Amino acid sequence: AVHGNFTRTIRLKTPIVSTPMDTVTEAKMAIAIALEGGIGVIHTNLTVEEQVREVMWVKKYESGFIMDPVCIAPTTKISDLDTLRKTSGFSGYPVTEDGRMGSRLLGLVTKRDTD
Repeated sequence: AVHGNFTRTIRLKTPIVSTPMDTVTEAKMAIAIALEGGIGVIHTNLTVEEQVREVMWVKKYESGFIMDPVCIAPTTKISDLDTLRKTSGFSGYPVTEDGRMGSRLLGLVTKRDTD
C-alpha cells in the first residue's frame, strides 16, 4: 500500500495533497481528495469567516451524508432561502415542521425547486 506523512502527526493512506490555491481547493475539492485518502488544504484567499465556513463544510461531510443538516421551516421565504444558500454553501434543505433537526420531515427543497 502507498502511504506517506503530511506532517509528523498526520499520516495519509494515499499521499495525494491538493494545493491551497483559490482555483484548486475549496470545500468540494477537499472532500473529494479526503474520500480518496488524501488531504485538501483550503486556500487563504478568503476572509477568515469564509475559511471557517469551508472547513466546517468539509468537517460536516461524512461518507456522503451531512451529519448536521441545516433545516428550514415550511414558512421560510424564498428570499431567506437565497440568503441561507449564500451563507451555508448548500443548495438543498430538509423542510421540517419547526425548521429544526429532529422534528418531523415534511420534504426537501432544492435550488431546482425555486429557480
